[in-house]
Amino acid sequence: PRQEVTYVREKAFEGCSNLEKIQMLNIKTIDKYAFSECEKLRFIYLGENTTSLGTGAFEDVTNDVTVFCYAKEPPKGCPFHKFMSSSCLYVPSRCGVLYANSVWGDYFYNKIIEMD
Repeated sequence: PRQEVTYVREKAFEGCSNLEKIQMLNIKTIDKYAFSECEKLRFIYLGENTTSLGTGAFEDVTNDVTVFCYAKEPPKGCPFHKFMSSSCLYVPSRCGVLYANSVWGDYFYNKIIEMD
């Protein structure tokens, strides 16, 4: 029987130099530094059941990454280590303030967009 993957372990994809897009719609937890140093990463899709992102999960990704997070509650954790000045975070409708008032607001200040 096929098992659904819901967890990405620590440093699982660290330094994957050709990784440009990740879709993790069934992932609940991404451990620390799982996608760190993926310098070409441009698009990150997180599902509605994502609840936790480890420290530095996306450390040292490009400054113009676009993140789509379908979770109505902002996932816990500190996945970035710098202000993402050229990046955008797309969140569910009516969840923008919730994300802005969480740690996500520290990284995507004024770049949080509500999806329809």
